[in-house]
Formats: sequence, structure tokens, C-alpha cells
Amino acid sequence: MVALVNGRPATFGPNNALLDSIDVLLVAFRPGQMGAQALVDVLMLGVEPRGRLAQSWPRNVGQVHGAASPWLQQIRGKWIANGRSQADPDGRIYDPYVDGPSTPLFYFGFGLSHGTFNYSNAKAALTDDNEQPVEASVIVHNTGKSAGTEVVQVYMQDPVVGHVRYWKRLVGFEKIFLEKDESRTVKIPLRMDDIAMYDDDMNFRVVEGMYTLRFGSHSGIDTLTTQITFK
Repeated sequence: MVALVNGRPATFGPNNALLDSIDVLLVAFRPGQMGAQALVDVLMLGVEPRGRLAQSWPRNVGQVHGAASPWLQQIRGKWIANGRSQADPDGRIYDPYVDGPSTPLFYFGFGLSHGTFNYSNAKAALTDDNEQPVEASVIVHNTGKSAGTEVVQVYMQDPVVGHVRYWKRLVGFEKIFLEKDESRTVKIPLRMDDIAMYDDDMNFRVVEGMYTLRFGSHSGIDTLTTQITFK
């Protein structure tokens, strides 16, 4: 086990080989005055770690401001078409570096807890609430050997419009606790402030079109999606 007290993302030697020799990496960041007690609680007293990363961690310094960001992979596209990896359906993806992959070491939103979780039956529906115009829902099942906490995350992809938008962005999340083998339907309201954008006339509104919602435990998971259309 490695307990890391740090103020920024870290790497772990050539090819991050240190990670191959440990079972647990506990990241405390700058934990403040009660940080020592929090570390003791997690390491010695069985308290469950429930935090999630607020940024993607690059594999090495060469990835900084590069393709390690899953959003930049899609927006900027290939910088060299050498065919070393399979392209996305729209043909835009970074190929691996010569000495390693182009994906992050740890994705934004990543984090482990005592349980393991499976997602299913993703849905999204429009509401009559102008402040929270969409309700997203998904069934989460704790398939692990013990009870645990999960942070259910919802990411959105906007329709193609005349504005450059993030490839996908976090628009909602919910922290839940599930007993072993427990399932729950998690409902997450999505706020107007997180969906809308400014148009050419500087009106803050939801642009018409089809939006894709992606559900998972971190930003690198795209296996469960649903769509919703604003008219």
C-alpha cells in the first residue's frame, strides 16, 4: 500500500511500474488539520474511502496538455495518422505514443470503494421544472462482496451546433450507499445551468437537438448511454 499526501497528480516511475507492486493507492491530496486522523481511520479502522478524482492523471509529463484528456482526443483529432489504433466512428482519435498509450493513467471521476457496481437501464426524461428540465435515472447494483459507496456520474454530449463545446461534460452526480447485492434506481436531476449555453445573441438557453447522456463511475466509461431531444 502507498498513502500519497500530495497537491497535484503524480506519476510512479518509468512506465508507472510502482503500481504493479502495490495493491492499494490511497490519495489524500492536502487533507488539512484532520488529515492524519482521516488517514488512520481509512488505513487502520476500516473507514471506507469515498472520494473521486477532480482531474485526469497523465501517465507521464509528456501527456500534459495532450491526448491524455479524453475530451481533447475527440476535439483535436489525430495529430498523426499512423494507424496504430482503431479510430472512433467519426475517425478522430489520438494514436498511442511510441512508448505508451494515449489514455490517462486515472480518469477524471475515478475512485474505488469497498463495493463493486454494475449499471443498467439508463433513462432520461424531460420535466416541467424550468430549473431542472431533465431527470436522468439508472439502476445501480452492488455486485461486490461487501457494502460500499458509489458516486453515480452523468456526462452529457451536446448536439453539433455552430459553437465549439466540450466533447462531454459532467452534468450531474449522486453519492449512494448500497448493501451487498442491493440494487437501487438512482434519479439525478439535471440543472438548466449545466445544460444551457449562450447562443450568438448571448441568450442563455438550451439549444435544440439530441443530447447524449453517459452513465458510469468515471469519465472514461461510455458503455451505458441514452438520448434526449430538446425541440
